[in-house]
Amino acid sequence: MGAKVDATVFILFVLTLYFLPTVIAWSRDHDGMVKIFLLNLFFGWTAIGWIGALFWSISSSSASFEPSPATPVQQEDSGQRIRCPECAELILKMAKVCKHCGHKLDSPSENEDVAA
Repeated sequence: MGAKVDATVFILFVLTLYFLPTVIAWSRDHDGMVKIFLLNLFFGWTAIGWIGALFWSISSSSASFEPSPATPVQQEDSGQRIRCPECAELILKMAKVCKHCGHKLDSPSENEDVAA
């Protein structure tokens, strides 16, 4: 009877260890949880498949991604840039041609009129 319990505990331990990447993905509510489970199920027996599933499960998921406030949408930096009158992309104030659309900025006064 004791050997049967020991074998059952060992099998449960091995299965838990085998599906550890899936458990981690599930506990983190990972977006790719089903894909991680399938990778773990079919390729977890290989060391590369198991390690790949483990790293994928501990990687950040896109649902928890929040844009960093340190990278705002392009802002004009202290008057050094202006907006192109054709495509509205930011360009250098001293530019003669827009690098985005190729619009020629003929005079400096045109550049100043467009400043945002």
